[in-house]
Amino acid sequence: MSIVLNGNTGIQNVLGSASAPADTNTTTPTTGVYYPSATTWGVSTAGTNALYIDTSQNVGIGTTSPSAKLQIQGSQASGTANVLYLDNSSTTGTTLSSVSFSNAGNVKASIAACVAGDGYMTFSNNNNTEKMRLDAFGSLLVGTTATTGNASNSNYIAGGIFTTANGTLSVANSTATTFVTLPSLGNGVFIVSIGIPGAAGASNYLSTALVSTQTSTSVVSALHSGTNVSITTSGLNVQVTQTGGTTYTMSWSIIRVA
Repeated sequence: MSIVLNGNTGIQNVLGSASAPADTNTTTPTTGVYYPSATTWGVSTAGTNALYIDTSQNVGIGTTSPSAKLQIQGSQASGTANVLYLDNSSTTGTTLSSVSFSNAGNVKASIAACVAGDGYMTFSNNNNTEKMRLDAFGSLLVGTTATTGNASNSNYIAGGIFTTANGTLSVANSTATTFVTLPSLGNGVFIVSIGIPGAAGASNYLSTALVSTQTSTSVVSALHSGTNVSITTSGLNVQVTQTGGTTYTMSWSIIRVA
């Protein structure tokens, strides 16, 4: 290895390689800085390239052929390869880690995850205004930031067309029980279904309804009911009544279609 000292060009070194870097240390000669070519720059650890900058100033981590300003590449045969890890070490309050997209220094959109607190994710655009949220229960909220519904209905969706939700609840005999509270979003149409899958005579405990809403009220527009179960509404509450003579755990689902 040679170093050239020149009054006009400064300190010059050989190109080196990932396994034999041009600038290394006395303990580990396979770790250091090298030049893959006269116009590229690299860093190697234990004889393997770790960081690469090409002639277009593209940066590669885990790759020597980056195709963007930053390309991170991992290799894992199975499972999930954590190629990018964003950490916010704060454990107090509602702590977010985010990826932002900006123009001329102004953030226009972002994806953020609450890593301490409620455990939700947000998706923002139009000058970084939140438009969609995936809450801690797996519910997709569009145009709202709060899950609505009752205590037995935390897995609820309040938002876009063709979004769905489902859950289970205990229903006592001959008691109208709210299983989903529809969002107060103006006009909307939902297909709602509730039943006892796998039970003997399950068809007698299955009901499907087309429910339409207008601001703070809802109405059952069409209904297919089993012998022992029916769907009704009270305000924005969708309720089920079963007459099987005992308490049942029932499964429900909902999809917004308009």
